[in-house]
Amino acid sequence: MLKLFISICKITLVVLLLVILAGSIVRMTGSGMGCPDWPKCFGKWIPPTDKNELPHNYKEIYSAKREKKIIDFSKLLDAIGFTNEAQALINDKSLLIEQDFNANKTWTEYINRLLGFLAGNLILLMVILSIFLLKYDKRIFIYSFINLILILFTAWFGSIVVATNLLPWIISIHMGIALIIVAIQVYVLHLATKPKYRFDVSLIFIWLLRLLIAVSFIQIILGTQVRQQVDEIALQLGDALRHEWVKHFDWVFYIHRSFSLIVLTLISYLFYRNWKYCLGINIINLLLLIVILEILSGIILTYLGMPKYLQPVHLVLSASMLAIEFYILFRARRSRRVLN
Repeated sequence: MLKLFISICKITLVVLLLVILAGSIVRMTGSGMGCPDWPKCFGKWIPPTDKNELPHNYKEIYSAKREKKIIDFSKLLDAIGFTNEAQALINDKSLLIEQDFNANKTWTEYINRLLGFLAGNLILLMVILSIFLLKYDKRIFIYSFINLILILFTAWFGSIVVATNLLPWIISIHMGIALIIVAIQVYVLHLATKPKYRFDVSLIFIWLLRLLIAVSFIQIILGTQVRQQVDEIALQLGDALRHEWVKHFDWVFYIHRSFSLIVLTLISYLFYRNWKYCLGINIINLLLLIVILEILSGIILTYLGMPKYLQPVHLVLSASMLAIEFYILFRARRSRRVLN
């Protein structure tokens, strides 16, 4: 049972990263509103392929449904103290504007949802299997169950993302939850594998690693804000002026870029300590490579006209980086050795 659980756990982690990749492709192609409702798509479990399959007033129908969801979500925000945000949602009538039907965008978004559905069912399977592992380690069941709750919440929150027409701060929260799910998944895998060896490191190493994770997390969230700016600038300037887009970024972009340098510095230093003191953390080599590739992709995006194919790659590299950082942290333990 344990071997089966570990296999499912690894597959689930890969699928979660694929969900993040698919979400980025949805953003890249502008397909986020390809399905105006949730969980169905245009009221169907199998999306339409032609506009003729829809009622002539489909825009009015889904605009009205969106308005109801916005009102309900605004009431929730108001109840928990976010009155200004609630009023902003209610007053922003641009959120009610429906896009023209586009079969490619509809199916791109639908495939993204299918991957999310697969990830949710895999986590549900993990919860069921973890019941048989309670004697082995109760935490496996507890954290698997937490992840199930989180992915169900993420699925519900996905409907809010759709209802609010891809508001930047809503997307950032959605992305943040997805990263937390990935982190917990890595922890569950760590618990299930019960490593015979751990990384013996100093307290300073552990705290630097925690700082690295915090900076990496913030950098990724800021990246979602930069991505939203790309969408807005693209609408204003068009593809013909892609090379000019970077000039219109605000301070969020520059903080995001600066944080990448902090991430590189921290990982390089940890890489150095690992090499100098022979800590045996071989995966840190992969981590450094991923960060270098991430920064290179960021440079290409910035100075070579934001090529679309690199946008999903950039995000998946970031998510993979964070997953490896958590893996090292979970395997690390404080050593009595002074030097490292």
